[in-house]
Amino acid sequence: MKAAATVLASLLSAASATTLAITWKDCGAKHGKTVDIKPASLPLGTTTKISGTNTLDEAVASGTFDAELKAGGGLIDQHFKGDMCKAKDFDLPLGLGKLSWEGVSCPLKAGTQHITMKVNLASSIPPAMATSDITLKAVDQHSEDLICVKLHLAKAEESDYETEWAEFQAAQGARNGAIPEAFKDNVDKVKEHNSNPDNTYTMSYTGPFADLSAEDFKASMLSGLQPPAEDRVSLGVLEATGADLPDAVDWSEKGAVTPVKNQGSCGSCWAFSTVGSLEGRAQLAKGNLQQFSEQQFVECDRGFGDRGCMGGLMDNAFKYAHQADICTEDSYPYTGKRFGSCAASGCTVGLKAGEVTGHVDVKKNDEQALMEAVSAGPVSVAIDAMGTFQLYMGGIMSGRCGARLDHGVLVVGYGSENGKDYWKVKNSWGSTWGEKGYVRMLRGKGGKGQCGILSGPPSYPVIGGSPVTV
Repeated sequence: MKAAATVLASLLSAASATTLAITWKDCGAKHGKTVDIKPASLPLGTTTKISGTNTLDEAVASGTFDAELKAGGGLIDQHFKGDMCKAKDFDLPLGLGKLSWEGVSCPLKAGTQHITMKVNLASSIPPAMATSDITLKAVDQHSEDLICVKLHLAKAEESDYETEWAEFQAAQGARNGAIPEAFKDNVDKVKEHNSNPDNTYTMSYTGPFADLSAEDFKASMLSGLQPPAEDRVSLGVLEATGADLPDAVDWSEKGAVTPVKNQGSCGSCWAFSTVGSLEGRAQLAKGNLQQFSEQQFVECDRGFGDRGCMGGLMDNAFKYAHQADICTEDSYPYTGKRFGSCAASGCTVGLKAGEVTGHVDVKKNDEQALMEAVSAGPVSVAIDAMGTFQLYMGGIMSGRCGARLDHGVLVVGYGSENGKDYWKVKNSWGSTWGEKGYVRMLRGKGGKGQCGILSGPPSYPVIGGSPVTV
């Protein structure tokens, strides 16, 4: 007895865990199967709801449950039983916390059912107790098995997510609080994707949006593009001529593209795409590369359908640029403010009103036409950036994506690598995203193009006497 007490004391005095990782497996039941258990972790010192999704092949009038807890290397082996249709609370041994069975609404129909229990563990759990197994079984009114699932709880190892979280913070800055579940999900997604040698691009959990869920990413970064207006394009539509084109073009290496910028959480992608086209086409027409003001478009371009941080369209902005003096970036810097007032009157003018003589749309869904347009200068395009863009790191993006256009970017070139043709695209999410702020997107897909890149339609401004063929 004295020896056993000594062992118990040493176990309980050991250093504690802070979060337990949950893994599970279905252990087989006659009438049901567990298909999912959430969440994947159990923080200490707080109440967590564990939810299981189960499929049943029969209707159930009533039944009982039995949750067996094993922990401490055999020190604890205890059953918690009750009527599965009624809620019931249990105290865990050794002051480890509480377990609450939520009960189900009987009778149950055949099909998908959700069963929950709440766990409130003490804020400090000895390591020997942190590793535990819970086997949950339920039987129906005929004592036939409905549910059998085994949960394994163990201290979350640093190698699980702590190291990756530290790498993310080193790249993107410190974050307060616990590691977000969305980040953990993204780490798993990145590792699974990058382990496939057939993929033509890589993903990263150190990019600026790796701590966001897909829903939060969409709400934060993909709300800035308005649908195109069905009106007359000022200088017509560029159609393919079949011209002999170079195999590769890269205006970022020819002095016609300014450094990568960052729109922040303002829905101003359209302004950055517009300014990128203006900067490139102005350099090609006038011989000097200037940086123009995105903030001017956000705050001053309100007469053509654009709405600042609430969204806009590149064609609308080109119309504004035709009739307004365009400020330099230095004299009207970007702030991303949602409700600022226009301050263009005192700026340094980079392009005078009228120097933008109009704009050209590129024929929709025509790869040759877009190649001809890009061979003459940068082109504004709209894409569907939901999905693979969030975690993109490098390579030629060939993953699945739709054509529901939600983001404005700038095509600055095209080329080929290892037999894969691509568009080189400048984004406005800063230089820590993608290939130093750029993405290479699959070229040659046909139809609307990769992520709808051909369908916008693409467009570009005409500056002074810069050439245009329509």
